[in-house]
Amino acid sequence: MTSLSRRYGLCFVLAGSIVLSGTDGQAADFSVKELIGQLGAADAAARLLAIDQLGARGVNAAAAVAPLTSLLKDASADVRAHAAKSLGEIGEQARSAAPALLSLLKDDNPTVRRQAVKALGAIRPGPKVMIPLFVQLMKDSDPGVQMRILSAVSEAGQSAVPGLIGALKDDEVAYWACVVLRQIGPAAKEAVPALAEKLKDSRPDIRIQAILALGAMDDAARTAVPQIAAALGDEHTRNAATFVLGQLGNIPADAEQTIRANAESKDRFLSTVSLWSLARVHPQDAAIRGR
Repeated sequence: MTSLSRRYGLCFVLAGSIVLSGTDGQAADFSVKELIGQLGAADAAARLLAIDQLGARGVNAAAAVAPLTSLLKDASADVRAHAAKSLGEIGEQARSAAPALLSLLKDDNPTVRRQAVKALGAIRPGPKVMIPLFVQLMKDSDPGVQMRILSAVSEAGQSAVPGLIGALKDDEVAYWACVVLRQIGPAAKEAVPALAEKLKDSRPDIRIQAILALGAMDDAARTAVPQIAAALGDEHTRNAATFVLGQLGNIPADAEQTIRANAESKDRFLSTVSLWSLARVHPQDAAIRGR
């Protein structure tokens, strides 16, 4: 091929790319119906472009949900990941894809799993789907998957609380259930009794997270103050308990004696958090504030 021919060929390629992608990266010259037709293209790049452009159409590409869902079973991990991403971009109109997306949670490819979780969070299939998903995926070895499911369940807010209370009973995910309940905060006040019960757990990390979650419940956690105060006697949980009692602004008299004694501790962290807690409850006490 001559140099001139190469130049003309390059021009045709570039011109074709501009027509395909549009000036803003969108396939503006193709309708949703035409893009759906390109999902079966022999060329892998063309298929991925069509998938991505359907996702970019958002709710306007609702007609593509079924064909995109079928691609979740494609032999190519790239196609599965891109299809999941596009379904998530379509949003709640893609709820019918939830079962197929759930099936990807066991996919061998971590990128596929991550996109499936992200899509499920975007289409909001509801707590009946998300909570079992939470229990399953917090046992996943991929931190990226865990991060996304934590975010998705947290965003579900109060509607996720009954399922999270159930998740507290699962030894493998109780820690994460506490973390999410803390993130939800006062809207999760229904979980206070169950969180207080976790203060009896044999594992220090669970007890600590349960205490911190209770601290996020504001006034609703006052019923659990005696159990939190009792945790001051546990070297593993005393820092968290001291912090939360101050956070709640409620320190029982006997607990205050313990905290005042701990303020004199050589343990700098314990001493500091004890003084902070006392200052929260007694903001006018100059002796505390001046230390």
